[in-house]
Amino acid sequence: MATTKAVTKVRVDGMIICIFVSVLLAGLWMRSFTYSEEFVCRAFNSRTFGVWSGVGRIVLTLHPQSAGDVGINYLGPWDQSYRWQTTQQRMDRATQAMLGFGAGTLSNGQFRLMIPYWFPVLFAASLVAACGISPLLFWLSRIQVTSNREQQP
Repeated sequence: MATTKAVTKVRVDGMIICIFVSVLLAGLWMRSFTYSEEFVCRAFNSRTFGVWSGVGRIVLTLHPQSAGDVGINYLGPWDQSYRWQTTQQRMDRATQAMLGFGAGTLSNGQFRLMIPYWFPVLFAASLVAACGISPLLFWLSRIQVTSNREQQP
């Protein structure tokens, strides 16, 4: 009985976290069409790694050489003005994309992996559905078993 309560608590907590993540990602998705933001991470003696948000996608970037301060640095927000839109279009031409996904190396040596926002939003929503549907199906099967027992003479 205690195990069932623990599993139920984990499922409910997982659903709440996934709903929060879905709402947060959906909000960031809508914001990405007006503002660009970037987090740049760098450890001692390592390459710089960036997470960039803009124009409906998340872009993970691995820079060819170390640059900037050690730690996590926030750059932005930048207004999606004409200049940033043309920069984004140049990157899109350099990095082939299919359904919003893409990967490639730019002329300056940066490796970019593009992930459209709809993918993590749908992934989090599917986790919510999985956490919510399995207890519902279990509950419905218990009702059916109970009703079958009552019908037997």
